Amino acid sequence: MKLYNYFRSSASYRVRIVASLKGLSYEYVSINLMRGESRTPAYEALNPQGRVPALEDNGRMLAQSLAICEYLEETHPNPPLLPSDPAGRATRPFVESARSAPSSRRSTAPGLSDSRMPSSKIVGAQRCETPPSQPGDTDGTV
Repeated sequence: MKLYNYFRSSASYRVRIVASLKGLSYEYVSINLMRGESRTPAYEALNPQGRVPALEDNGRMLAQSLAICEYLEETHPNPPLLPSDPAGRATRPFVESARSAPSSRRSTAPGLSDSRMPSSKIVGAQRCETPPSQPGDTDGTV
């Protein structure tokens, strides 16, 4: 198993926590986001999303931390990290306890302040311009 990740990535951290709790060993492959290593043709050939984390296991490449955590839970059921009952699983306690940063935090490209960032949102793999402000919006964002 290879885990492509960056030490400062909260999503990568979440996967490392789950792997540690399950006692799994993996090859740590560092993808330095500050140097743009996630956008190299070699890495994008492995993970077209160009993000971390990504997990390579038995010839299968998985991206997105929550999908990786679920995969690890399903393929390595012991010790279980989720409750056995559906209502308990719906609360996803292992995911919430592993969250290290608010999901609403907007990242800024190196060297740019928030005031210089274009007004846009990332939707899937497409970049979409933010619609005009609606009545009641206080900061002009959606």
